[in-house]
Amino acid sequence: MSFHSSAEDITVDDGHILKAQLRNEDGENVEAEINLDDYVGNNNGRFEWGGNGFSQTAEDIHFSIEGDDNVPVLRARLQNLEGEYVDADLNLAERFGNDNGSFVFSKWGPKSSYPDDALLYGAGHFEVTGRAPRTSISSSSLPFQHHRRFSFPFNSGGYEIC
Repeated sequence: MSFHSSAEDITVDDGHILKAQLRNEDGENVEAEINLDDYVGNNNGRFEWGGNGFSQTAEDIHFSIEGDDNVPVLRARLQNLEGEYVDADLNLAERFGNDNGSFVFSKWGPKSSYPDDALLYGAGHFEVTGRAPRTSISSSSLPFQHHRRFSFPFNSGGYEIC
């Protein structure tokens, strides 16, 4: 899913516009950009996936490619609830990808970044039903030995696993 392995000239302009030359299916590099403020928020001084407008409460925003794996990292000082600015960083490859030369955002990202309350461990029959928005996911090929029902908050929608 990550974009950086098929990109050149990656930059973040104006503190929130991710730009790059992304390779498309024909092997050509295409100019692409995406507004990070539409997908990243500030939650008490920490970057938050799925939020918005992080740059409105940020200072010293900078971007770099880091480490042996050339990870695209956004760093900033984000304002917390006490009004203090604290250091924060975000691996942009966790949620942004390249789809034929265009940036795409993955709501869930890699499995390791799912919220703890959204993970289902082990094998078995499961059904997830949501109230808002209406969502239903099921797997009937692997039955549980015992039928159990769990409720948990999920994007403020309250979902049920049974």
